[in-house]
Amino acid sequence: MNGEEHSSVAADASAFPRLLEGDFSSDEVAAVNAAMATNPALRAEFIEYGSQAVGIAEHLRSSAEPLHRPPSSPNRVWRIMPWFVGVAASVVVGVFALRQIVTEQPAIAQVISVEGDCWRAQAGAEAFCRVGDSLKSGDTLRTSGTSGNTMVQFKDGTRVVLIGDTAVTLAVSPESGKFVRVHSGQVSAEVTPQPTNRPLQVETPDALVEVVGTSLTVSCPVGRTSVGVSRGEVRVTDRSRNDTVTVRAGESATVSAEAAVTPRPRPNLPASWMVDFSAGPPRGWKPGLSTEVAGRKGIRAGSVWLRQHGKEHYQVVSPNAWCYGLFAFDREAFLSVDLRLERPGPVQAILVVRDDPPGTGPCSQVYIHDDIAAGKPAGEWHTVRVPLGEFRSRFNLPAHARPAAFLALFDTLDQELGLTVSRIHAGQP
Repeated sequence: MNGEEHSSVAADASAFPRLLEGDFSSDEVAAVNAAMATNPALRAEFIEYGSQAVGIAEHLRSSAEPLHRPPSSPNRVWRIMPWFVGVAASVVVGVFALRQIVTEQPAIAQVISVEGDCWRAQAGAEAFCRVGDSLKSGDTLRTSGTSGNTMVQFKDGTRVVLIGDTAVTLAVSPESGKFVRVHSGQVSAEVTPQPTNRPLQVETPDALVEVVGTSLTVSCPVGRTSVGVSRGEVRVTDRSRNDTVTVRAGESATVSAEAAVTPRPRPNLPASWMVDFSAGPPRGWKPGLSTEVAGRKGIRAGSVWLRQHGKEHYQVVSPNAWCYGLFAFDREAFLSVDLRLERPGPVQAILVVRDDPPGTGPCSQVYIHDDIAAGKPAGEWHTVRVPLGEFRSRFNLPAHARPAAFLALFDTLDQELGLTVSRIHAGQP
């Protein structure tokens, strides 16, 4: 390949897939690196392209595995599109080229809080994410565990929170501004004012959200994206229909194949909440299995690996409803649970609470009751009723102005007690 061909390859973004596949010789890779060293725009574009390929490939691979299991090695190399590349040796060439460029990038953001497990993919390598870690353009973060969350802060003060099982890629470029690609899961963001010609962009498989300065949440389960706005306004584009709407404070919008995207008033936080498992677990409840015991249907606690304890716990866990909340957390209200144990032992109840609307107020608080089944014999169904005022707070945090429970969890710790839950009700009796 002559010098002209080197320049052509380096200046053409369509060559990126070939570079990551390892189709270039070492001389060609060197020529591409040299060209990118003098072309910041092309360099930034390649970093974003390559890092997203890394993150998407790992997320697709890992989505078939239980996210609650510990990784075999926290520093394992993330393969780039193994189903696309085919030959492991060629992958190493692509990752090496990517790492060589990414390591020269300045930090664009910092991790300021981590609850639960979080991993970072940077330059092709995965590592556990810790408070204080610097993030570079193109880094991919993945949080694991229904109750986990990680907060990231850009240099201008813009904050993005990853909630539950979520994977995102972060990028910044001088031309287009900040970019957050949500591969799956849900995020909230408190966005400081951005240049009108360079809004922060949040992209999901279904939608593009453009933010100049606001507080919002984005949730993208498979096949749809929901956007809620607490302050300011955003532009939401349905990528399949190419329809764009403006969503203002107090509104939400959903992008899906079923209907055109339309802003609607955001639903109010309910004062009470009830779940009945007689027809099986509603969508999002995990890790338990539907079962029938002594003539009653319910959900049985399943095993979850907790890395911080190095043990399996047995839990029934609600969906993480960060975006809209489960119910208003009122210390004068009650939690009522219909449950049965096969063996006697403690049942810990945990409620995770944020301020309402999401993204405002202090960090999330965890409220714990150490044994809602105290004194209840095993082998029978019981209805236990506990005042929320008896739950203790885990963290020393300021009180929330409008506390909203967004996650409920029932845990027999590391004892398999055969916990089955058939009904949950929270609110006034």
